[in-house]
Amino acid sequence: MKKILIYMKPYIGMYLFAGFLIMLTAVTDLALPGIMQGIVNVGIVENDTAYILTEGGIMLALTLANLMFWILASYYDAKASFFFTRDLRKDVFARVLDSSVDQLDQMGTASLINRTTGDISMLEFAVFRILRMGIVAPFIGIGGIILAFRISVEISLLFIVAFVILAVLSVAIFSKAIPVFKAIFPKTDKVNRVLRENLTGIRVIRAFNKDDDEKRRFDEANTALTETSIQSQKIMAWYSPLTSLVMNITIIAILYFGAIQIDVGNFTPGELIAMLQYATLILGAFRRLSMIFIMLPRFSAAANRVSELLDMKNTINEFESVLSLLPEDNSLVFDDVTFSYGQSQNPVLNNVSFTAESGKTTAIIGGTGSGKSTIMQLILRFYDVQSGTVRVGGMDVRQLDKSALRQHMGYVAQKVELFTGSIAENLAYGGAFDDEDMRRSAKVAQAESFILADEMGYERRISQGGKNFSGGQKQRLSIARALARKPNVLLFDDSFSALDYETDAALRQALHQYHGNTTILIVAQRIATVMHADRVVVLNEGRVEAIGTHKELLDSSALYRALAYSQLSEEEVTV
Repeated sequence: MKKILIYMKPYIGMYLFAGFLIMLTAVTDLALPGIMQGIVNVGIVENDTAYILTEGGIMLALTLANLMFWILASYYDAKASFFFTRDLRKDVFARVLDSSVDQLDQMGTASLINRTTGDISMLEFAVFRILRMGIVAPFIGIGGIILAFRISVEISLLFIVAFVILAVLSVAIFSKAIPVFKAIFPKTDKVNRVLRENLTGIRVIRAFNKDDDEKRRFDEANTALTETSIQSQKIMAWYSPLTSLVMNITIIAILYFGAIQIDVGNFTPGELIAMLQYATLILGAFRRLSMIFIMLPRFSAAANRVSELLDMKNTINEFESVLSLLPEDNSLVFDDVTFSYGQSQNPVLNNVSFTAESGKTTAIIGGTGSGKSTIMQLILRFYDVQSGTVRVGGMDVRQLDKSALRQHMGYVAQKVELFTGSIAENLAYGGAFDDEDMRRSAKVAQAESFILADEMGYERRISQGGKNFSGGQKQRLSIARALARKPNVLLFDDSFSALDYETDAALRQALHQYHGNTTILIVAQRIATVMHADRVVVLNEGRVEAIGTHKELLDSSALYRALAYSQLSEEEVTV
């Protein structure tokens, strides 16, 4: 909660000014019953038209002033609240980007989105309402009681009785409502998660004809959220009528005892009207305070969820002596590396050792789940090893600044991610470069042909997720994006799977002519993709089974030989 309040500090001046204006509205509200009392007692009873017009004009002026104060207070309050949540949202987004991958995996995409949008919007609404209600309600309540006691102590005691009853009702209702309100957040996350999975996987759902199953799954999550929301509203539904009942009974009691006092001459009609107005103000103030207590559980839950994001610390540790640049040597070395995800006791990689020499192409092949992609993520420091070392240019990657390390890497992920915008904007994602570099990288990636086939060329728009391109085209654009930054190390994580054999061969030939001193590391499951590499590493269940050239592995590795003959003819294998 303290972290959230810090974001309000820069705008404290706006909040204070808004609070001052709100206080002025409360002053005008409290002044009106006294004026009304005089109008009734003097103007109406004594038939003094001039007095009625004079005091009525004052009431009108106060009402207009009250309106002006509320408009200004609302403006500055809203402005401060919007700026507060703008800064908060900006820092939360930055913290999410800076967090390690395992933290984001634990939190979940749906929850991250909901916390960054819905929860922060809840804080914005709560701060906006709490400031207004939290200032005006106590001031009017306390001020109204003091002014009411000045008129009649006996009748004012009715307010104390009403307060006690309302307090008991509020505690009873809120104690049941708070746990239900807190349960709404995780169920909202679940609805968002199911919805997101259905939107991103709509093609798979339709291909397998699972529309009804997914509708049923969404309905279950939606129904659970609906039932919890209804339960919360059922509890809160008692609050408004019960408080209204107490308020109306209090007003009836004031009328009853006030009429008795008027009969005995201890009370005037004007004082009775003033007491009724004070009752409305005082009990209305109590209801405003109660609304704050209704919002507090939601505000607290939302604040805690956002604070969890702000408290996230990158688990990828930085050494005290950080080197910002890579050396000229671009070699990659895995030295007895063991790694497992999260709290898992089963290592994904087990004592893995190999070297990718500078300026050469090294390929990694193995079955599904053998740890190929994990090797890529350890090089990029998405995760850190549990034991052993990963070295680039002879230095432990943990001693390199992450940004500088990745700046020298060209990474093509297994799952292609293109961003909304033009092809040129996507190719420039790795950094600024000229048109010649853009065309060169596209040509090497075998993407130039289909780019220029469209009249828009490099300005052709890419829809969300690149859905207006085929899988092979997206892979080639992703490869061109990695090449465009002229990296020291190129990492291909099964990035040729959607390419036909002819394009695959042409791309590898172009890479061979292109890379110079660049180290290339290719993860693949196709023998044709790796057979021409300078060195091939065979992984089997997280362990290095064999290392060598294509021809050497055909003799030394049964696994590699089995993969080769299962994918290629005997003539192709021995080429």
